[in-house]
Amino acid sequence: MIVSLVSALFAMFAIADLALGQLDAEPGDGVRAAFFLAVWPAAVFLAQVYSEALFLALSFGALATARRGAWFWAAALAVAAVFTRATGVLLVIPFGWMWFFGGGPRTIGRAILGLSPALAYLIWRLLFGADFDFVETRYFGRWPFAIGPSIDAWRDFAATLTDNSDPQLRAYNFVELAGIVAGLATSLLLWRRDKALTLYGLAIFAVVATSGAALGMHRYVLSMPALFLAPAALAGDHPVFDRLWSLACCLGLAVLTILFTFGFWAG
Repeated sequence: MIVSLVSALFAMFAIADLALGQLDAEPGDGVRAAFFLAVWPAAVFLAQVYSEALFLALSFGALATARRGAWFWAAALAVAAVFTRATGVLLVIPFGWMWFFGGGPRTIGRAILGLSPALAYLIWRLLFGADFDFVETRYFGRWPFAIGPSIDAWRDFAATLTDNSDPQLRAYNFVELAGIVAGLATSLLLWRRDKALTLYGLAIFAVVATSGAALGMHRYVLSMPALFLAPAALAGDHPVFDRLWSLACCLGLAVLTILFTFGFWAG
C-alpha cells in the first residue's frame, strides 16, 4: 500500500512536469494534469496493491527525465518500468522520437540509452518470459497480438451494450467504453502538441486491445499520457470543460471505489 501511494504521488509529479513541457503550456497545466490523474475513475487502483501506480511513476518519470535531457536516469527508470509491466518496452517509441527529433546530439551513447527499454525487455523475456506467459495465458486468457480471440472478445463486449438481461454487466461495460473513448479522443487532441507521447499511448492501447480479452480498459488507459495532458491543456482555455471533466471523473471514481469496497474488484 505504501509503495502504491508513494508511487502515485511521484506519477503525479511526473505527469505535471510533462504537462508543463508541452507546446504552448500554461502555468496551471501541470497541476491540472496531476489532478486529472488523481481523479480518473480507475485511479482507485493507484491506492491498492496493483502495479498501476508503480508503472506510472516509472514510465512517466522516464519520459519526463528524457525530456529534460537526463538520458541516464531516463534509461534507468525505463528499465525498472519494463520489469514492472511488459508494456514498458514501448517506451522505446518516445525515446527514439526524442533521440531523432529532439534537437540534441544524436550520439551512439544516447542511442543505446534510448534502446534500454528494448534491451531490458529481452533480458526479462530470457529470465521470466516462460513463467509470465504461463500465468497470463492460463489464468488471465491474455497473450500478445491474439487477434482472433480479441475480435471475439470485442464482439461479445459490443453485444452486452444492448443486452438488457444483465444490467450490471451492461453498466460496467459502459464504464469500460467511456475509458476507451476518452483514451482515443485525448490522443487525437494531443497529436498536434506531442506526437511522441501520443504514439506511445496508442501503442499501449493497441497491445492491450489485441491481447485476447476486452476487460480493464479503463485501467490500462491510465498509461496513456494523453488522457491527462490533453484535458489539462483544454481545461485551461475552457473553464466549463474543466468543471464537467472534473465532475464526471470524480463521480466515476466514487462509483468504482464503492464497487471495489464491497466486492474488492472493479475490473
